[in-house]
Amino acid sequence: MGLSALLSTKKNSSDNLITLNISQIHPNKEQPRKKFNQEELDELASSIKSQGLLQPIIVRSLNDDSYEIIAGERRWRAAQTA
Repeated sequence: MGLSALLSTKKNSSDNLITLNISQIHPNKEQPRKKFNQEELDELASSIKSQGLLQPIIVRSLNDDSYEIIAGERRWRAAQTA
């Protein structure tokens, strides 16, 4: 069965990769993680500076100019300081 049984692997016409301005991305109010270790965020920011963002942040559209994070809030926070 595996992890794929829990996650949708179907593609639809709205599945795509786009580049967004970081100011268009907003945290999810339902984020289960409430505390973020600043030292770990600094390390991640350093990695993003030197290697770029290797794993995309997954978002959903709220409106034409605004997106909410589904997965990747730590990367989003670190990218803001990178």
